[in-house]
Amino acid sequence: MLTPPTITCLPVTGSTACSIPQLQAWLCYCLLGRLLQVLICGNIVRIPDRGSEKLLACCLNAACMALVDAGVPMRALFCGVTCALDSDGTFMLDPTAKQEKEARAVLTFALDSVERKLLMSTTKGLYSDAELQQCLAAAQTASQHVFRFYRESLQRRYSKS
Repeated sequence: MLTPPTITCLPVTGSTACSIPQLQAWLCYCLLGRLLQVLICGNIVRIPDRGSEKLLACCLNAACMALVDAGVPMRALFCGVTCALDSDGTFMLDPTAKQEKEARAVLTFALDSVERKLLMSTTKGLYSDAELQQCLAAAQTASQHVFRFYRESLQRRYSKS
């Protein structure tokens, strides 16, 4: 039986670890079934983030690029995007820590690169269904920029000149 990949998030001190089930879920989705006898274990080291929720989006993006760099075959690339809703319902992408603290809700999405499908989400705060859909649509649009950044970074890294 195939054991799911393990992703562990370590605090700066390195003394304790907390498993992140969401990261395991998208990794299982993205990896191809050909890796039946390969164990993939990733450690994401947390840096002091002053309470920022967008740390998860950064972890998603870093993990994707690490898997690409390692040559792991995947169905699609993935990225994380964080969206914050303020008290009057206005949303902002990639909010600062101050904006997150003042926000009514903070939503983080993981999206795939092929169909911009939602792979996972994590939320904090109160929001309506309409606001959720609005933030998701904005995150799907923003993901195009993240995937373009991936492509340009990989082209620079692997160009012959």
